[in-house]
Formats: sequence, C-alpha cells, structure tokens
Amino acid sequence: MTMGDVMGLMGRTFRDPKEGAAEVLSLGIPRESHFILVMLVVILFTIASSLPALLIGQTGSETASEGPSVLMTLVMQFGQMVLLIALVQGVGRMFGGTAVIEETTVLMCWLQFVMIFLLLAGFLIMIVSPQLGVFAILLGAGFQMWLLTHFVAVLHGFRSLWPVFFGILGAGFVIAFLLSILLAALGFVPPMPTGAA
Repeated sequence: MTMGDVMGLMGRTFRDPKEGAAEVLSLGIPRESHFILVMLVVILFTIASSLPALLIGQTGSETASEGPSVLMTLVMQFGQMVLLIALVQGVGRMFGGTAVIEETTVLMCWLQFVMIFLLLAGFLIMIVSPQLGVFAILLGAGFQMWLLTHFVAVLHGFRSLWPVFFGILGAGFVIAFLLSILLAALGFVPPMPTGAA
C-alpha cells in the first residue's frame, strides 16, 4: 500500500468505521507479520508521544529527567497494546463474540495507527493554541472510544453498538481498579502532599 492508499483508508474509516474495519480485515495481512505490525505502531506511538517534550525544549532538563525513559515508555506501550488486544479478544468472546486473535491484532494495530495521526494533530494545534490543543486531544480520546466500539462490533459480530460501548467502559473501570490495587500492593503509591511546617 502507498501512503495515498493508507490516507484514503483512514478517511473511509473516519466516515464509516465499520466499512473501514471490514476493509482493513480484507487486506489479508499474513500472521507472520503481526508481531512486526504491533512493534511498528508501538514505536510510532512512542515517538509521537515524545514530541511535546522536544517541542517545548525539555530535552536534558530536570523536568525531562523526571519522566520515564524512552525504553520504559516503549515497554509500557507494548504492554498496553498486548493488553488491549487480549481484552478485546477475551472479553468479546466471553459475551458470545466470534473474533479470532489474528483479526483482533490487525484491527487494534489499525486503531492505534489512526490515533497516532490524531495525537500529532492535537499537538500541532497545541502549538498554536494550548487551550484548543487540549480540547483536540480530549476530542481525539472520545473519537478513539467511538472507533473502538465499532471495531469491536465488527470483530465479534455484535449488532447493537450501545452494549458494546458500555461493555468497553465497564471493562476499562474493572481493569483500572485491579491495576490500582496491584500497583498499591507493589508500593507504587503517589506521594501525598505535605502541609507547611
């Protein structure tokens, strides 16, 4: 596929997510390429998410040193990507879905690729207007939920979108709750503000 083909597919995904999802699945990406596909979107997303610090000029500063390293960010993004694929596949199958892991992997990679472009657009808007940039990023997060709902419906053959949407929200809250318990058990607790002496 050329870049023009990719942008055309992205435009069709924006207009009709179900049609875009079906077209992505019809590409027939071989299973042997799925790991490379996951790593590609993880690397691209890591680069895109690191751009704000570079644009603000925080490279080498104290603020930049307080954040996670690029390698740690890469590992975290990979873990989140694997978790997303596992949840979409596993939870959907629990509720009678029919998706196979190969299709789930390809479509979640496509979702992440689309979100990279939306993230970059939000950062560019933020350079012009920080207020509009924050609004654009929040709008992009909502659009991600909209796309994910349609993609899950296509993958698992669900007809109604609302149950899928609320299922995603419910699964997200449960996972966030369990992760917070796990992090607290491991000692990763945010520092509490201290009062003035």
